[in-house]
Amino acid sequence: MRIAFVNLKNEMPKLKYTRKVQRQYSDRGQVFPNLSICYLASLLEKLGHSIKIVESNALALSVEETIRELRDFGPHIIGFNILTESFLDNLEWIAPIKEALKVPVIVGGFHLKLYPRETMMHHCIDYAVIGPGWETLPELMDAIGDGARNINRVKGIAYREDGDVVLTGPREDPTTLDNVPFPARHLIPNERYTTILTKHWPITVMLSSMGCSFRCLYCDMTGFCQLRDPMRVVDEMEECVRRFGIKEIFIQDETFTLNRKRVMTVCEEIIRRKLKFDFAIRTRPDCVDREMLRLMKEAGCIRVNYGFEVADEGVAQRVNRRIPIEIMYDSVRWAKEAGLMTLGFFLLGCPGETVETIKKNIALAVALDTDFVSISKLVPVPNSRLYEMIKERTGIDYWREFTLGNREIITQIAYYDSTVQGDELDRWLTRAYRAFYLRPASIARTLTRVRSLRELVNLVTSAWSIL
Repeated sequence: MRIAFVNLKNEMPKLKYTRKVQRQYSDRGQVFPNLSICYLASLLEKLGHSIKIVESNALALSVEETIRELRDFGPHIIGFNILTESFLDNLEWIAPIKEALKVPVIVGGFHLKLYPRETMMHHCIDYAVIGPGWETLPELMDAIGDGARNINRVKGIAYREDGDVVLTGPREDPTTLDNVPFPARHLIPNERYTTILTKHWPITVMLSSMGCSFRCLYCDMTGFCQLRDPMRVVDEMEECVRRFGIKEIFIQDETFTLNRKRVMTVCEEIIRRKLKFDFAIRTRPDCVDREMLRLMKEAGCIRVNYGFEVADEGVAQRVNRRIPIEIMYDSVRWAKEAGLMTLGFFLLGCPGETVETIKKNIALAVALDTDFVSISKLVPVPNSRLYEMIKERTGIDYWREFTLGNREIITQIAYYDSTVQGDELDRWLTRAYRAFYLRPASIARTLTRVRSLRELVNLVTSAWSIL
């Protein structure tokens, strides 16, 4: 079969940032390949299907241009990976594509585990894959290709029958990222991906693990962790470098350094194979040590993105994010000693937040003196414990109503026990960015590291978004 996947316009969540910062992040801040699509494309291609990925996001295609790309390919099926926060925006693309191509539309993603029936209420969607698609999607393709006569035998899907939404039985899929082919990077425009902080192109993203064993109150990826085999991780890195000429890899793990031994093995193997590329990681400040950071630097790491999140001890306790301040300082100092750049993540609007606790966050961000910061408003997301508390208190499932089509309700979502909300929180977010980035020392340090015109343009346009 000819199967097309479309990577739709991917905007950063509007509720997390001021409008200018949100726009900058979406357009230039991080334009990444969609790994979910790339993994499934690779799997289906290996099974003999003809696959096309239409990269509407990175290529800045319009709906009409996307439809033309699809028509040229002539797909039997079109697939989309969707997120809860961008679901209604995605529908504005999926509906006209469905109308123009008139072939079955399949959607997948974590959103479907949360709201499968609500998603299927939108008739531009024909099938939904609920849960991992490794086994489900190939079976669904076979069933559709056979005229959908036995569609009810495919576990882990949703579809409509006589106007009613049908959910088949759940599927237990033991497949891991180590059991499937590497992402189909040969089907995407690798040269078009970028971030604000990218220094060498082309770049890509990858996963060396999924989930996180910590249980932060506001996170939807807690309580589980699937670690990939370190040799497979480096095998994929080697393919990126040697086959695709990748110069920089952003490892998208929630917490890359959860398992110290595994991190050391990955770094040692990169060095042994003489692979030359830059990479950046995300982690917690209490999950690193001096020796680990030095080895990461030797292997090619250029930046560690630390989740500091909150400064006030009371707020940290409420969101289950208690990390001693001295450990935060140590993690930055050790990274600088190793020659690594650092970025600090901070959250505003947590439970227990006040103007005074926000001031503490800003003061900590300045005092830690990381090279960069990313500051956002906390938005309660489905599948987090915080969101469950909000639903229990209000009796409203905001994201369910949003999925059904009530776009405005999500702007009313309760910021659980934060005394700073709405426009006031936006003003503090702007102040926080300015307090950090408009320091003379920060400006001078950033400019001295610029190595290309493209990098300078990224930084200048980013600066404009906080003024």
